[in-house]
Amino acid sequence: MKSIYIHVGKYEKTAKDSTVFKRALQYYICDEQLLKQDESNSIKHSKISDVSDYVNSIKIEVDNNGKPYITDKNIEFSITHTGPVWGCAFSNNECGLDFQRVVDCNFLKIADRYFLQDEIKYIHDNIAQQKGLDAFFNVWVRKEAFGKAIGKGLFVDMPTMVELGVPRSGVFSWNSKLFSMEALEFKSDDFKADNSQTLILESGLNDFDLKGAVCESIPFSESEDEYVGKWHIVTGI
Repeated sequence: MKSIYIHVGKYEKTAKDSTVFKRALQYYICDEQLLKQDESNSIKHSKISDVSDYVNSIKIEVDNNGKPYITDKNIEFSITHTGPVWGCAFSNNECGLDFQRVVDCNFLKIADRYFLQDEIKYIHDNIAQQKGLDAFFNVWVRKEAFGKAIGKGLFVDMPTMVELGVPRSGVFSWNSKLFSMEALEFKSDDFKADNSQTLILESGLNDFDLKGAVCESIPFSESEDEYVGKWHIVTGI
């Protein structure tokens, strides 16, 4: 099972000692149990308290590249945050998640310095349609997500995030490994159904676009269909 949990409001930026991260992990474990046991959602909330002691007992360490991981458990995770929005992806495979608020910036200067030629061309091709900023963030979130998935960050050797003139999506191979890339997009209105809207308004971000991407490594032994468009997304935790 692979899930993304989104919180709007106050949060700790690191997983260690983070109450939001622990709550997201509780939800993930309960959702995974429900999926396996085919039980109804009415049982879910009683089980969240049941796993709290287990979640509090886990240990989180950081590897030599600065990537946090849960010791002795087959649970991979990736955290992202932008403004009041916090998100975490959980999977049994290595994964990377990135959210970015679409805000004005000197995107051409950044792209010229850090992006590959295919990526730069994609951005320039979209400037004529007044979509250069949008194109920039399409690339940026994918590069961030991939860098987190391999555990080495953004500024390392990686494949282009633009293929045949469009942002990379679906399954691809790199360095003898398979990966799946999926785009995510949210607007402030997407959070109105939960308790997040008041916090969004208080932060002064009552109208925003959120770009995102999630990348996951895929075992060669598994079917590609199992990894495309299968993320379970929960907002308002």
